[in-house]
Amino acid sequence: MKILVTGAGGQLGHYLQKQILQNEEFEEIELIACTSDDLDITQLPQVMSVLNERKPEVVINAAAYTQVDLAEDEPELAMLVNATAVSNLAEVCSSIDAKLVQVSTDYVFDGTNTDGYHVNDQTNPINIYGKTKLAGEQYALAYAQGYVVRTSWVYSEFGRNFANTMRRLFKDREEIAIVNDQIGCPTHANNLAHYLLKQSLEKKWGQKSQPPSQRIYHYTDGDIMSWYELALKLYKEEQQKLALKNEVVNLNCQITATSSESYPTKAKRPQYSILK
Repeated sequence: MKILVTGAGGQLGHYLQKQILQNEEFEEIELIACTSDDLDITQLPQVMSVLNERKPEVVINAAAYTQVDLAEDEPELAMLVNATAVSNLAEVCSSIDAKLVQVSTDYVFDGTNTDGYHVNDQTNPINIYGKTKLAGEQYALAYAQGYVVRTSWVYSEFGRNFANTMRRLFKDREEIAIVNDQIGCPTHANNLAHYLLKQSLEKKWGQKSQPPSQRIYHYTDGDIMSWYELALKLYKEEQQKLALKNEVVNLNCQITATSSESYPTKAKRPQYSILK
C-alpha cells in the first residue's frame, strides 16, 4: 500500500515515519513523506504534480496551521492552510481515486458540553483556528472518499507542543501556573500515527457510498484531565527519567493551578474538549 503524508516535518508526520521504520506491522506500506518544502498543499499545481506522479492510494493530511492565538491575527493564512489546501487535496485525490484522511481537532466544538462530544454532534468553533479546521473538514467530506479523524491535545517528545514547553519550563522556572478549568483528552502523536496507519492498512476507511456523517472518526488515547493535571503528570515523568539516568539536574518547579479567566489568551479555548 502506498500512503502519502503531508506535513512530514511536524510531530505527527515525524511519528508516522517512525512507525514505518520501527514497526514490522507496517512493512507492506510504502510511505511517501512530504514536508512543506516537498509539497506546498496550498498550491494546486504542486498538489497535482506530486500526487499524479506518486499515485498514492491514501493521502494523510498531517499538515496544518496550529498556532491558535496567532490565527486570530492571520485568519487568511490559517484558512489557506487549514481549508483551501484540503480542497486542493480532495480535488486531486478524486482524479486519482485516492482516499483522503484529514486530521482535525476538538476545537471544531465550542466546549460547552460537559459530557463530551460524539462524531455527529453539532460543531460550533469559537476561535479562528477551529473555524478554519471545520472548513477543512467540510472540504474533505464533500469528496466521496474523504474522511475526518478528530483528535485532541496532541503532544510528544518531538516538535512544538504543550509537553515540550512544560519540560523546558520545569528546568527554567521555579513556579508555573497552569489552567485547571479546560478539560480534554491528551493524545500522544506516536499512538495517533499508529492508529492512522493501521486504519489505512486494514482498509477501515469506508466505501464511496457512505454519507459524510459516517466518515468522521474520533481518536484519543489519554485519560480525561485538565492542562494542570497533564502538567503534573509530565513533571512526574521527567523526575522519573532523571532518576533512571542518575542525572544531577534537580526539578524544583512549583506547579500551581489557575483559571482561564486569570490567564487570558487572544483566542478563546473550549472548556470541555472531550472526544468520544
